[in-house]
Amino acid sequence: MPRPSVLLPLIDEALALDARLRQQRREEAMFKARFALLTPREREVLRQVVEGHYNKTIAADLGVSISTVEVHRKKIMEKLHAKSLYDLVQVFELGLDSAGSRR
Repeated sequence: MPRPSVLLPLIDEALALDARLRQQRREEAMFKARFALLTPREREVLRQVVEGHYNKTIAADLGVSISTVEVHRKKIMEKLHAKSLYDLVQVFELGLDSAGSRR
């Protein structure tokens, strides 16, 4: 039978791993819930923003004004609680579609 001095560190390590995985799942669920709040148009704008397109290019591609793209970007940032482009990329990289499932 293994000694407690061997088992206890392994148990601590397993508990720490479980805590990290639970936190990761909570964050992923939160991102999915926020992503689900986006309208189809906001998702289109988000995709192009993440791809590095400028507002002017996005506006031309979608047939809207630059100010409309700016409004969409602002709403996207608010809905996703994003503070930066990095935050947007992180959400987008989850590969979520409108149903909240992987692409």
